[in-house]
Amino acid sequence: MKKLGILTAGLMFLAACQQTTSNQSSKPATQAQPAPAAKTETATKPAPAPKPAVAAASAETVSYAAVPRMDRHGNMLVDGKPFLPIGIYSVPKDKMSRVRDLGFNTILTYSAEGNVKWQNSVAPVEKLSAYLQSAEAEGLKVVMGLPRQAIKKWNAKLLRPRVDILRHEPALLTWYLFDEPDSPGHKIPPQNLAKLSSLVGEVDGSRPTVIVVSELEDGLHRQDFDHANIAMVDPYVYRNKKSNISGVFKEVSGARLGTRGKKPVWAALQIHGKGGRGYGYLEPPFKVMRNMTYQAVAGGARAIFYFTYRGSQFEVEKSAFAAKNLKRITAELRRLAPVILAPTVVSPPVRVISTSRVVFRAFVHEGAAWLLVVNSGNGAAGYTVRATSGDLPASLDLPFENRQLQTTDGVLRDNLDGLGVRIYRYRLGPPATS
Repeated sequence: MKKLGILTAGLMFLAACQQTTSNQSSKPATQAQPAPAAKTETATKPAPAPKPAVAAASAETVSYAAVPRMDRHGNMLVDGKPFLPIGIYSVPKDKMSRVRDLGFNTILTYSAEGNVKWQNSVAPVEKLSAYLQSAEAEGLKVVMGLPRQAIKKWNAKLLRPRVDILRHEPALLTWYLFDEPDSPGHKIPPQNLAKLSSLVGEVDGSRPTVIVVSELEDGLHRQDFDHANIAMVDPYVYRNKKSNISGVFKEVSGARLGTRGKKPVWAALQIHGKGGRGYGYLEPPFKVMRNMTYQAVAGGARAIFYFTYRGSQFEVEKSAFAAKNLKRITAELRRLAPVILAPTVVSPPVRVISTSRVVFRAFVHEGAAWLLVVNSGNGAAGYTVRATSGDLPASLDLPFENRQLQTTDGVLRDNLDGLGVRIYRYRLGPPATS
């Protein structure tokens, strides 16, 4: 995968996103920003991706309850329960245990896709079945791709049997239709993506499909999202220590805007740099990696992936700090998963007033309000937190800092260092009595 273009202009507020106040002297903190109008397309708009349907039960298929699918909120369901995919790319079969120990629950292998020019670079379906079975034994889910050359040249005779064979494996989470189909090295015809979406929907009507799109600037390539059930972006933004990394939030929230909030958005984030080719990027330290992660969450991502575990661009195990940093971040994501997967709050309980560098998202989970505030800028930023109605309580918990902050007259005033992240929590309504 390669660097994303950065959205120009601010991204439009989504109706389902938390709002900020615009009548203050300072710019509002951004929950979701407006995107520029998409370029006029002369091609016919592709048909929408088939909705995942209930697969017919049979002795040879995975039982319906065990088949991963999406709920009405855009969350993945595994064994009928909401599931936050925390994933990493390019995981060899012999490293599954290691990746699981780093805190991941989902993996992807490019061996299923191969090179767009050479069909013999694709792993045989038998090896992919074994890969899926090993993942199941490790308690991991798999995002499974399909042969790129067969998609570009359209070979349904090769694609259909693969989908039919692999769909029986319970570790299979979603179908990865294509990785950046419009990139210069791919140039996949839109009609082939439409045919692929239909084929997968016909053969495996239960599992959703995902497509990765880059260069969302000015609406470029956004139409490719029409072919899948899940929109995925890969904002690689960290090239040097002075890089502006605010593009992560812009890309994720921009994808939500591009799909009119009707499709869940997943994010693939950068951990690669220097090692191997590196694509000219700098390996992000913990503070940058954590900031990008929470920008994606603030933008509304329903799954977080990292690129890459082992590849020509980068190898986690050869890095001095990547494995340790990833383990810290995945632990936080696992802890927050029920909160992140809570239904979107149309009327958030709080609002944040600050500069546009400060982005935020509010959640309501099990009677508590959670507030994520992210400073996407390199310099310090102050902000004010107010309740949408009434006053904030006398104090707010900071669950990842093991302390509390006091409010003044029902208002919280706080600040974050450059690239800082803070998570708040407080009970809604009267306190519970014993």
